[in-house]
Amino acid sequence: MKAKNTKEAVATLPDFASREQAAEWLESEEGQDFFANVEGVRMRLVPKHPEFIPITIRMPADLRARLRGLGEQRGMGYQTMARQWLLERYEQEREAVTAEPKAPRPQRARWRELAEWARAHRSKMSPRERILLNWAVDGYTAFQMAHMMDPYVLVHEVEAQLAALEKRLMSAREEKSRRRRTTVERRQVKVTTGGE
Repeated sequence: MKAKNTKEAVATLPDFASREQAAEWLESEEGQDFFANVEGVRMRLVPKHPEFIPITIRMPADLRARLRGLGEQRGMGYQTMARQWLLERYEQEREAVTAEPKAPRPQRARWRELAEWARAHRSKMSPRERILLNWAVDGYTAFQMAHMMDPYVLVHEVEAQLAALEKRLMSAREEKSRRRRTTVERRQVKVTTGGE
C-alpha cells in the first residue's frame, strides 16, 4: 500500500498596498493564472489587517428587536445601521469639540461682564467655576464644555452649573450694589442733617 502524499501546496497572494492595486492584479493575466488551477481546493482568505473588529454591546432585548425591525424597513442589517449611526454620532461629537465657539454674542458679553465684575471684586469661586466662567467668556457652548471637561459629564449638568454660577454672581453683584446704595444714602443723610 502506497502512503498518501500529505504535503499541501501553499500559494500565497502578493501583498497589496490598496484595494485598487488588488483589483488590478486580480484582473491581470497573472491574477487569472493564479486562480485558474484552484478547482477542488479549499481556500480561506484571511486579511492581514481587517478593517472591522467585532465588539460586544449589551442592550435590552426589546431594543434589539426594534433595531432589527427598523433595519428591515430600511433594507439593511441592524448591525450595519447601528455602525452607521455610531460613525455619524462620532463625527458630530468630533466636530462639536473641535469647532470654534458658537455662543451668541450677547450671551458672551453678559459672561464677560460677570467675569470682569468677579475679578474686580475678588469673588470667591472654585477652580471648576473659574474654568467654566472663562470658557463661557470665550464663547464655548455647554455641549463643548461638557466634552472638554470629561466625556462622562452630561450637557445638562454643565448647563445647571453655569446657571447656578450666573445666579450666584448676579446676586452677589446686586448685594454689593445694594450695600453701596445704602452707604451712599447714609452719607447723604449725615450731610443733610449736619452730621447728627
